[in-house]
Amino acid sequence: MTSPESMQPEDEAITSELDERINLIKEISFFKQLRTDQLSEVVKYLLAKNFPPGQQVLKQDQTVDGVYFLQSGEVQVLVSNEQTGQEELITHGYKGECFGEMSTLRGDIPASATILTTRECNFLFIDRNGFLQLVNQFNLWPQFVNVLASRLEQTNHRMTEVMKHLKQGMVQVDPMGLITGKFSMGFARLIGGEINELHGRSFTDLVFKNCSEAKKKWVDNYSLAIMSNPDQAELILNLLPTECTFHHPTEGDRVLKISYDLCIYQRKVVGMDIGLEDVTRVRELSLKSKELEKEKNVIKEIYSKPETFRTLLALLEDIKNDLKSAEFALERGHVSREDARVWMGRMHSLKGTSHFLNLTELGNSAHEIENVLTRLNGETVYGEKTLLPDFLAKRSALETQFEYVDSILVGMGEETRKRLTAELVMSRDETEILENTLESDSSAYHILQKAKKIPSQKLVEGWKDELARICQNLSKKIVFRIIGESIPIPGNVYNKLKIPLVHLLRNCSEHGIESISDRKKAGKPPAGLISFKAELSDSGFNIHIQDNGRGISRDQILNKAKAVSAENPALSPQIERLISENRYLAILFLPGFSTSHQISQLSGRGVGLDVVQRAAAEAGGHISMKTIPGKGTKFTLNFPLQ
Repeated sequence: MTSPESMQPEDEAITSELDERINLIKEISFFKQLRTDQLSEVVKYLLAKNFPPGQQVLKQDQTVDGVYFLQSGEVQVLVSNEQTGQEELITHGYKGECFGEMSTLRGDIPASATILTTRECNFLFIDRNGFLQLVNQFNLWPQFVNVLASRLEQTNHRMTEVMKHLKQGMVQVDPMGLITGKFSMGFARLIGGEINELHGRSFTDLVFKNCSEAKKKWVDNYSLAIMSNPDQAELILNLLPTECTFHHPTEGDRVLKISYDLCIYQRKVVGMDIGLEDVTRVRELSLKSKELEKEKNVIKEIYSKPETFRTLLALLEDIKNDLKSAEFALERGHVSREDARVWMGRMHSLKGTSHFLNLTELGNSAHEIENVLTRLNGETVYGEKTLLPDFLAKRSALETQFEYVDSILVGMGEETRKRLTAELVMSRDETEILENTLESDSSAYHILQKAKKIPSQKLVEGWKDELARICQNLSKKIVFRIIGESIPIPGNVYNKLKIPLVHLLRNCSEHGIESISDRKKAGKPPAGLISFKAELSDSGFNIHIQDNGRGISRDQILNKAKAVSAENPALSPQIERLISENRYLAILFLPGFSTSHQISQLSGRGVGLDVVQRAAAEAGGHISMKTIPGKGTKFTLNFPLQ
């Protein structure tokens, strides 16, 4: 036996080549179960064969002389199309794969595919007799059964994919994007075309005629994919349209899903197989499911915030009247400043309350109307007829959302609907009439007044949920605290304040409380605090809403006041008067005045504080404010005993 020290270079080369061959064939499925000594026996039968690029190793439908193991290089596996006579690429083959084994075992079966080299390839070859001897010697038949079953499973999967496209629609297009003679009956049905008229038609003009976006993607990228090498073309396929809207001559608009497979011959892209599927019904069901989910979330919010929903319904009635008044005023081209202020305030409240109840589309529509109202300007006349078309369009969208709210009510059970709308059965005027009628009956009048008292905690119903949404959107942390939640609030005060108070919540959370990073820089805890406190006194009751945020400085108000005066001359006299009286905080309550540098979907227009001030006055009270820069802001609402 030769020792390692005495081995010659040529012996080392032979040993290295044997090891390489063993490592190659032990990865072949047929030989994986063999031991190293058995594999050494197998390699004795192997013969090296080299092929240049573009040469056929096996030819479809011709006799196979043995089994080829690919040692290096790359090949294409091609199958002839019976209809066109062209060979079409099925897959690629790489190092470690073998070809011709099944035909070699049977002997009477010709090659099922053509094997074509795409670059220089090195094969290890076993002729038929040697291969059969190895199979019998090492009982490799079970391995062949497993490999055959695996390939059969892959074939079934591929057939399932093909049948899916055939059932829906499959078509082949040539390098010019023209439909070849290869298309399925499903494709003809999808586009509603006559079979004898499809061949030679432009795929672009036929399928994308109603979808300009998809057509542009196709025109921009199809030729690029055809002219590219197969690897690049695979990437470009991702740029082609995967969906389009198609107008069927009898079924109307349909949504088609599109998939692509390259047709490759001798390393060149020669066309595409395109699969189409009508997903219209699937999309409709998906949209319906989303609508149902949205409605479920809305109803969940309504059930958890019934007081807020009741107040919203009352607000909608007021706004419907506002819309009629605004339309009439715009038609005349004459809108009073006071009317516009009232409309703007109620619309701002509707916007905020809608988002409070997850009625996002209603809030967005209110925001669009608010945008129209902010375009009114002047001292006495706030608008002209040119605003009317835009107003009417936005009003129509808003009224559609009114109908949506009505549909939610209709969809509820009768008892639930009565419970949610119970307080709306009797109007404010009717309540006053009843009070006047019962005034002489002290006991009955006392019962009515007691029934009208509402716990103060209902004023802040849902505030914690709203704060959670605000914190998520603004990346803040805010703790909310309620004190005096059982203090009774008169019904008329409650009705006036329920919605306006939300503006103070947003003022504190969006403008008052700093970001987490800013609070850390200021030496504050990362979480801000907003508190609501209701309390009784000898003369009446008070509501305090306070935050420990950034506060507002005198200079900040003055600087903003100068800018607002320049932009809105109508406010200038009031601002100058309040400055002369040293009433700087009162400037913040002027309609249209805001210290915010930007307008968000819910705040920043300078409407919220004006709305709260008006609501407090209408309920017989007043609002005051204290603020300390760097420490926070406190709003106090005072109401006399009734």
